[in-house]
Amino acid sequence: MRERSYNHYQSLYLRSRMSDEGSKQNIYSADYSLNLDNPDFDRGGKYTVNASVNHGPNSENNSGAGIVMDNDYGYTSVGVSKSFGNNSYSQQYLSQRSGFAIGEGEFGYGKVDNTAALIVDASSLPEDQYFEVRNRSNEPVVVEGGKKTTLTIQPYQKISPKAEQVYTTDTNAFYNLSTQSSSTWAMPGQVYHVKVNATKNQTVTGRLYLDGVPLANARVVGGNAMTDAEGLFVGDFTLDTDSQLDKLKVSKEGQNYMCPLNSSNVKMTQGIMQIREVNCETE
Repeated sequence: MRERSYNHYQSLYLRSRMSDEGSKQNIYSADYSLNLDNPDFDRGGKYTVNASVNHGPNSENNSGAGIVMDNDYGYTSVGVSKSFGNNSYSQQYLSQRSGFAIGEGEFGYGKVDNTAALIVDASSLPEDQYFEVRNRSNEPVVVEGGKKTTLTIQPYQKISPKAEQVYTTDTNAFYNLSTQSSSTWAMPGQVYHVKVNATKNQTVTGRLYLDGVPLANARVVGGNAMTDAEGLFVGDFTLDTDSQLDKLKVSKEGQNYMCPLNSSNVKMTQGIMQIREVNCETE
């Protein structure tokens, strides 16, 4: 039995083998596995859980369970296995591998498996969002907004990091991402700083009025839009990640207008700001 979704995969296998020598020689087993990629509780981590139970001949039974975690703290593996019967035994194991990087006045903690590394700085990004950063063909890392981590890279590669926003259930936040880093080749034993920056896209649609009359053929400043004869418009704004659009500036025939926005006339739907009838004022 197998089941898959966008961020997890799980399987359960049941096996049995009957023996002609009697029920004591029968073999039964159950194996369960669960893989989680960027789960809700840790968007930057990957987790694998496995468990097994086996019944063998002559009542020789064994069971085991383990978990592997690949997250901001590095690689961690922990598990236990136990055998019951004539030759019983019990075993536990714990393995942890992580590292840190210091360079260009910055410090980062996480996975460092190679001789060169990047310190990924997402400290200026929204804390409720996650971002994937990779450098060319190297394995990417997911960093939470407001934090720093490390990205291990192969030496003698050009430093050219790319960043993407990781999907969450929040459909009202979309960002344009860019990175700032040294334009050089990664050398063995060296650490380089990468700053991840973001701006927020905001699509706005609605109708503008002036003294109760539709404000027609006016330019919506910053939104690359014009109102039509009915005062309707659709505009796209670029904002800082921590800013909110609380008013619109409109220009028509050399006259400027200010259109206030508040919770009573604004509704957010799938990232689009829908404005009801807004009365503008002359500046």
